[in-house]
Amino acid sequence: MPSLEFNKKSFTPQRLKEFNSFNEKEKAEVVYSYLFKGLSHRKLEEEILDKHNHGYAAMNILHHYGIISKHKYIFREKSLQAVIKLLETDKLKEYTTIKNLLESIQNNQLNNNYLKNTAREESDKSLYVISPQPTSVVKEDSENYDSEEYINNLITEEDLELRHQYRKRIGKAGEKLVLEYYIEKIKVADIESSKKDFLISNILDVSQIHGYGYDIVAYDLDTLSRSPQEIYIEVKTTKSKELNEPFYLSKNEALCGMRLGSRYRIGRVIDINSSRPKYFEISPFKNSNTELDLITNLEMTLEIEASDFIVRGWKI
Repeated sequence: MPSLEFNKKSFTPQRLKEFNSFNEKEKAEVVYSYLFKGLSHRKLEEEILDKHNHGYAAMNILHHYGIISKHKYIFREKSLQAVIKLLETDKLKEYTTIKNLLESIQNNQLNNNYLKNTAREESDKSLYVISPQPTSVVKEDSENYDSEEYINNLITEEDLELRHQYRKRIGKAGEKLVLEYYIEKIKVADIESSKKDFLISNILDVSQIHGYGYDIVAYDLDTLSRSPQEIYIEVKTTKSKELNEPFYLSKNEALCGMRLGSRYRIGRVIDINSSRPKYFEISPFKNSNTELDLITNLEMTLEIEASDFIVRGWKI
């Protein structure tokens, strides 16, 4: 691998001002297209930066990262994943920034592929319902601060936004599947047609409005033939295949669960990217005790760990 070469002329106030005028996505695209596709400075500028400055703007971005002519097209016929893995080796630590840029490209490609796959496979997806099983969790010492883990969790604002948008999309996909599951179950239930129509018309997706503490209003399928009981489902979706994959539960969701008791369900959609995601529900608040505090109630049925803190004062 040719070493990166930096020139102090690339870091003058004027060059830095021009460099900072482009967002991280544009910079990453310039680096990727130069190393993998061998595009000229002029092409990079016109196709990615929407500029017409004889390629100087693109060249300035590349020089900022130490990329010069000898690096052009060096990753021809190599996969993005293979190159990222290569750049993770200790011998190529100087390429860490380049690796981070390429990882942002990879994340963007994964997001785009997910959207395409979702559009193509959406009509074929159905939930495979399974029974929830108790999980065994090895608790870690929350007092032990791991600086290396903190550093590994660093992420750019743009990548964080991409991750947020991706999670939002898979969340919506899971909510849609749960909604369809309950509608289909009512359609085939052994009850009067007029009753079916009424129940289906009252199944709601309220996820677009924040603050309810749940996403779906449906009916307990075991009560359809008698007096149908409304249930409230907070859907937690993951692309992971692991049934015990951790998920986040907000204070508002937990308080809502305490209030609704056995009518509150947490619906887990597992392996959302497969053609038949697994689905199960848990009812952690069916035996909640209003005389006990929220944390105590949660710890009776869930393995929980604090992820955020509210600071109301200080003692120093």
